[in-house]
Amino acid sequence: MIKAKFASLSRLLTDLGFTVRTGPTFVRFDHAEWDAWFLYPAYRDDEEVAQADLAGTRHLLDARGLLSQQQFEERLRSIPIAS
Repeated sequence: MIKAKFASLSRLLTDLGFTVRTGPTFVRFDHAEWDAWFLYPAYRDDEEVAQADLAGTRHLLDARGLLSQQQFEERLRSIPIAS
């Protein structure tokens, strides 16, 4: 699986139309139209996202028909700050 900084994942989700809410211990992305949301710990932008968080995000986006698993990884790779 691809590795990614949180800024890359955040950009991918906001590009898909998710809105962001933050709290002291979390970051939540919501998409009302798709009735989908993701909840992450309060990652810093330059922090690498845990593989479990990436896998869960990739799986849900694919299961909802929003972005295939392959498209998810390709889009993360296309964002300059992904690694």
